[in-house]
Amino acid sequence: MDNIKSRSHQQCLIDDLPCAKDVFIFTEEKPSMVKMHTHSLSLDNWVLIDETYPSQVALRKDILATHLDIVYVSQEDEDTKHAKLEFVRMLVDHLLTTFPKYFTAENEQNTVIKNELTGDRVSVSGEIEDSLISVCRLTQEDWVIMQWDEQKQEYKLVAAAVLFPMRWSLRSKFGQGISGIHAPAPPFANHLVSKVNSLLKRLKPENPIWRANWTIANNLDGPLDLYNPPETQRDLTETPATVEDAGKLAFREEYQTLRKLPVSGAIVFSVRSIQRDLKAFECQPTEVIQKLISVIQDSHVDYYGYRDTAMWDKAALLFLKELLQTRQQKEQRSPRTAFIWATAAACVCLALAAR
Repeated sequence: MDNIKSRSHQQCLIDDLPCAKDVFIFTEEKPSMVKMHTHSLSLDNWVLIDETYPSQVALRKDILATHLDIVYVSQEDEDTKHAKLEFVRMLVDHLLTTFPKYFTAENEQNTVIKNELTGDRVSVSGEIEDSLISVCRLTQEDWVIMQWDEQKQEYKLVAAAVLFPMRWSLRSKFGQGISGIHAPAPPFANHLVSKVNSLLKRLKPENPIWRANWTIANNLDGPLDLYNPPETQRDLTETPATVEDAGKLAFREEYQTLRKLPVSGAIVFSVRSIQRDLKAFECQPTEVIQKLISVIQDSHVDYYGYRDTAMWDKAALLFLKELLQTRQQKEQRSPRTAFIWATAAACVCLALAAR
């Protein structure tokens, strides 16, 4: 009986999860410009939980069981250990206070957390596994910890759990500074590296920020095809052959936050991945579709190669433009249909009156 009640309560929580929010940062982009698009972060939005939570967290559990050596790295020095401990305590406190319906502490130390959405009990004490791995069982976000390196004169990656990489290798970034991490990304390396280093140095614990990123991919299979390190060796050359195929292109956006830890001074970078088929834009306002079309057409040259745009731009534009055309045709027909019905109704009324 208790199990039935428990399942019922869990299902009620799942059914009441909010819809996933759109983070269409491309609506802020300007032709031939590369910007950071940073915004002040409300801590209520540090961690996002929505209808995609059960499926993504189940996927994360599988990835941790099968690809831990690819998705997790950490230095073992004391500074890194202290930064991880500070971050985990901060995150767990945040989950317990911000989402009390979803997370409850099983002990006074808050080191065993009951996940009411999955039924799992997760130890974040660090005794069973690294606590940075443990919190990835509770959130959809990937987590990266960066510390200041005097020799490099920039922040470097000292620990991370990135379960949803998009065609990049976490191990290749391990121990590197901001400039080295983003060297393969021309938009960043050519335009933003100095600005980002300055931003991170000025970042204060009381003023966290968020930004976003997006791309379209031609070789992903639906909203849960989120684990894409280079090791998967996917074919990037096949382009959609039809408009219907183009609707299956994956639109992927990343909601990213940056917080400075008050004690260690380390910076915590989170990445929340949201993915959908391009066909899902059928539900978006006309102005959003028009903006995406213009951004694809007028994208900065550095973005063109970085996003593998040549693999999907023509197909994506064809699909989006046809989507707009179909919508416009429907809108044009609607007034005509209404007029026909109104005329017919008027004729019926006149005929009845003539009787």
